[in-house]
Amino acid sequence: MGWYWSGWVKVWLGEPDRFIEHFAHAMRLNPIDPGLFAFALMGTALAHFYAGRHDEALAWAKKALREQPDNPVNPIALRIAAASCALAGHDVESKRLMARLLAVDPTLRMSTLKNSLPPSQCAEYLAKYGDALRKAGLPE
Repeated sequence: MGWYWSGWVKVWLGEPDRFIEHFAHAMRLNPIDPGLFAFALMGTALAHFYAGRHDEALAWAKKALREQPDNPVNPIALRIAAASCALAGHDVESKRLMARLLAVDPTLRMSTLKNSLPPSQCAEYLAKYGDALRKAGLPE
């Protein structure tokens, strides 16, 4: 759990590659904990998104969705997938993922997004994330 939480500290500090390293280490140490594994997959997707590797972020987000389709963190994985598709130029898929996200979380709007974002000290990360979700079709 220490490696897992230190990964979140790294993303909060704006160090996505260190974030990925810490999550990878946590997954290697505890590969049978399904909850930790799902959060680590989703976190790795977010770190790749922040690092600008949108196709890689999409792959990790989809893996998180596949591994545990009923996991409560799926709206987060769906947000990362939709945002990644939007910035990678996969417009049709980003709209499809946004429709799926809004079916799961119908109250989500740009105006309420900041309440559900992962913490980050880096304002540019949060702005990038919001802009990408707006491009994917998140209503104001």
